[in-house]
Amino acid sequence: MKLIRPDNRQTGLAAFEVLVVLVTLGLLAGLVVLYPRKRASGVNYGAACQANLKQLALAQVVWANDHGPDGGTRDLPLAFPNMAKALRSGGIVSYYQSLSNELIQPTILNCPSDNRNYATNFSSLTASHISYFLNLEALSDVDASKVMNGDRYITFTPEPSGQTVTITANLSIQWKWAKKLGHGDIGYVALVDGSVQRTSSRELATLLLPPSNSVPQRLLFP
Repeated sequence: MKLIRPDNRQTGLAAFEVLVVLVTLGLLAGLVVLYPRKRASGVNYGAACQANLKQLALAQVVWANDHGPDGGTRDLPLAFPNMAKALRSGGIVSYYQSLSNELIQPTILNCPSDNRNYATNFSSLTASHISYFLNLEALSDVDASKVMNGDRYITFTPEPSGQTVTITANLSIQWKWAKKLGHGDIGYVALVDGSVQRTSSRELATLLLPPSNSVPQRLLFP
């Protein structure tokens, strides 16, 4: 009988270890199941969105510095033939695909607060994977305070038609996230200098509305 007791103890220990493994696997499975629900519940992913926009803005500046005839960033994207061609042929998708070497991963184009899925590679990228608009007049006159990119959930009154919106003084501009999505009543924009700002609707309108006698900004939405 004494010789059996160690075997019994060893069997009990093995069963306990199996139980721990099963519980751990159950918790991990629960996290995987709950993650999509968490993403759609309005949780604030502001830090991740800011990081995405900063990388996106810097990628465009790096591309312009590498490809510009004078090593400058003036009038990106329209002043560069390759970028202008990409915009004409495939819109915002082709434009962002042109930045694949600088962005490395297409997940940068997707805000975690958005309900859109992200692309796993640039060849499969579509507009439905993209969360950020593009300012077609970015870097005009080398204005470092100009908006380059930002969250797509903006509403305009009166409502414009098409994917390109020309910002004029008669437009009412505000952040408008879908229910249970986004960053609440604020949003994020990246500026030409590579900085990212957390803005209210009023601050957004101030950034986007052009001063008198300046070129109106045109935003291209995915």
